[in-house]
Amino acid sequence: MELKEIGSLINTQDNRITDHPIFVVEKSVMVITDGDYHYDKEEWVNTESGDYEVASETKSKRLNLLEEGCRDTGDWKKFYLLETWQFVTACFTEQGCKDFLAINGHNIGRNRIYAYGSFRNKEYQTVRNYLMDKASKEPA
Repeated sequence: MELKEIGSLINTQDNRITDHPIFVVEKSVMVITDGDYHYDKEEWVNTESGDYEVASETKSKRLNLLEEGCRDTGDWKKFYLLETWQFVTACFTEQGCKDFLAINGHNIGRNRIYAYGSFRNKEYQTVRNYLMDKASKEPA
């Protein structure tokens, strides 16, 4: 992609009400958390079988009943999971993120494009302004 084309995209894109946005591809990552705090999902996992089988919905209901009754759940352990977003790559334009996902999205799983601001980031703003200026000054 040519610098002029990037500048043109910056000039015409939706900046999502963000000054000098940095568009970022992020992927969803589930992390284990404490059940006493916020979590998005709970899973029962057989921790002793070697293949870490996740319980079906029916099996999970049975295990929850056993747990509530202070009964033994055997080799099954409950995990509390929280969804977090992990940085993958950054682009000057949302289109750059879309192009990246078209090529590599199959390796990332659940993902999103997020627009971060670059408040007081003079270095990034200078490069971004240069690209915008290049697009508006060079003949087509």
